[in-house]
Formats: sequence, C-alpha cells, structure tokens
Amino acid sequence: MLVYLLDNFDYLRFGPGTVPFDRKHVKRIKKMVELINNMPPEKIGLKELAEEVGVTLYHLSHDIKKKFGLTFQELLDYSRGEKAAKMLIGTDKGVAKISK
Repeated sequence: MLVYLLDNFDYLRFGPGTVPFDRKHVKRIKKMVELINNMPPEKIGLKELAEEVGVTLYHLSHDIKKKFGLTFQELLDYSRGEKAAKMLIGTDKGVAKISK
C-alpha cells in the first residue's frame, strides 16, 4: 500500500509548494518530471528539459523555483533521493546497488 501511495501521490498539486499552478503549468512540470525519471542522469540538464517542454531556460527555471522553492539542481537531487527511497522500500535491492 505504501509503495502504491508513493508511486501515485500527485506532488505537484498536494506537495508543499508555495504557489499553486494552473493546468498548463502542471502539465509542463509533469512532463519535466517524466523526462527526469526516464532520461539517463548524465543527459539531464535544465537546457535540455526546457527545449523538450518548449519554454526558455529562464522560464522553466523560474517555474521550478516558484513552485518548489528549489533550484533545478536541488529538485533533481531531491528527485533522485525520492527514487532511491522508493526502491529501498519497494524492492529487495541494497543501498550499494541502488546508489549506482
């Protein structure tokens, strides 16, 4: 049950962000999160994500800071930590294997 909740919680709507987004922004940020989760770590950069979601680097950076109160790099680090935590809770993999 906990794994299901972790996988399906809509952080963009119910997380601790400072300013709620309209549907357009939610769609953009969800696409960004999907790309972060599916791209190899060495390929993820703010410039590449901005191009993929169709906005300027400045605009995407501003949206991230406005919603999450974090820089892009801080959000990326948080996302990686969250992914590792889900793997620790939902699999039998050890810390050494997950950290690779």
